[in-house]
Amino acid sequence: MYQKTKFIAQAYVHGDSLKAYLVGIFVPDEETVIPWCKANNIAGEKLVDVIENPAVHKLIVEDANKSARAAGLKGFEIVKAATLVSQAFSVENDLLTPTFKLKRNVAKVFFKDSLEKMMVQVDAEEAKKKVTD
Repeated sequence: MYQKTKFIAQAYVHGDSLKAYLVGIFVPDEETVIPWCKANNIAGEKLVDVIENPAVHKLIVEDANKSARAAGLKGFEIVKAATLVSQAFSVENDLLTPTFKLKRNVAKVFFKDSLEKMMVQVDAEEAKKKVTD
């Protein structure tokens, strides 16, 4: 579903059976993101130049989650945090099969640090919400 949005070329959505939320790894669509950046005065000629920009991150994640809600996904089916990466999933980096399907078990190991960091972040945000409620 997330790959159908105009700003995302590839997506890996990860869930942990012990968590009540999902996190995602998104490869932005360079042909859409770079023109948006130019129109919004964000410097960068390539994806690698702009993926760390908070405005780009916000744009992509908010657009993805807006599309997810419009498609009827439930709250627990929508990513709570996402990491943007510039390197596409490919057969060469062993993230895709020869038929271009994501190797989820390989992706889980490949993005282990990012996934864990996002889960710690979401857990902290959820704990903070409980304290303020």
